[in-house]
Parts: sequence; C-alpha cells; structure tokens
Amino acid sequence: MRISAIICTWNRASLLAETLACFERLEIPPAVEWELIVVDNNSTDETASILKGFEGRLPLRRAFEPLAGKSRAANLAVRLASGDLLIWTDDDVRISPGWLSSYAGAARAHADASWFGGPVEAWFAVEPPRWIAKNIGSLTEPYALIDHGPTDKSLSEEAVVGAFARLAVDRLELDCADEADVAHVDHVRQPCK
Repeated sequence: MRISAIICTWNRASLLAETLACFERLEIPPAVEWELIVVDNNSTDETASILKGFEGRLPLRRAFEPLAGKSRAANLAVRLASGDLLIWTDDDVRISPGWLSSYAGAARAHADASWFGGPVEAWFAVEPPRWIAKNIGSLTEPYALIDHGPTDKSLSEEAVVGAFARLAVDRLELDCADEADVAHVDHVRQPCK
C-alpha cells in the first residue's frame, strides 16, 4: 500500500516544525510506502527553512502554491500525491506514532470504504483560558474537535465536514467521485498524543 500524508500550511512555521517532528516518530507498518507532501501556500515566515530542515529526515515532498487559499493548496497536493490512500492533517496537529498504521489498518480492514476519519482532540500551545477549558465540549466547531466514539462505524458525509485535521480518502474515490459515491465514512479511533 502507498500512502500520501498531506499538510497545507501558511505562516505557521513554529507549529509546523512541531508537527513534522511528530512525523519522525511514526511507526510504519510492513508493506507500506509513504510520502509526506507539504504545500506552502505562499508563506512569508520561516516555513521554507523549516521544510528544508526536515529534508532527508522524512520522505518529504515540498510544494509551493503562490495563490492564496487552502483549496488551491489542497488541489496541488492531490495532483502531486502518488498514494492509494491520501491522509490529510493540519500544520498544528500532533499525531501519535500509530497514526499512519491506524489508517493503513483501517483501509485494509474496510476495503469497501472510501473515507476514513479519526478523532481531533484539543491541543493548545499554551494553557487556554479557564473558560475555554471549562467549555471545551461546547467549542467543537471553532476548534474542529471530532470524536465519534471508540469503535469503527459508518458515518454520514456531514459527520466529517471540516475534518481535514484527520481525514483519509481512497485515491480512486477522488478520481471518480460524484455525490452518490460519498455516502459513508468509516471511523478509525487514533488518539492524538
């Protein structure tokens, strides 16, 4: 199986560095080849030098999208991706060592599924204000928090809207998707650590 992990980034160099450091600790299962595509969406900070620093440490493919917009960056990533499974995450997400193997296992276990999603848990660079910590369960939309429970299940397309922090899609689904094809999403539980 070939997997393309994808990050689109804009002016978040320090967070991106922490995210890429998590990728260095990934457990890669046997018979899985992978690449990490990072699309710099015209950053003006230190993003380019951060990416350069990870060359040779990760199977990194750097790309540059000069026109602003996450959709433009994402479309470039899809064009570059060579994986059978494309896994999206964000430049401020901390992935656990089992992240990639969890998606690979889910794709093997649910060969008929086209979409996979996992939980997105809150992570803050600094201690959040007390009112945020106290009300985090009500702030799922602004923080893109998702958790559909501990077991695999079929979910509606609406259940993963905005879930680019933890979303995988079968390449064939992207190549020939129409509205009828995107009917179910299988959920993979992989906590962020």
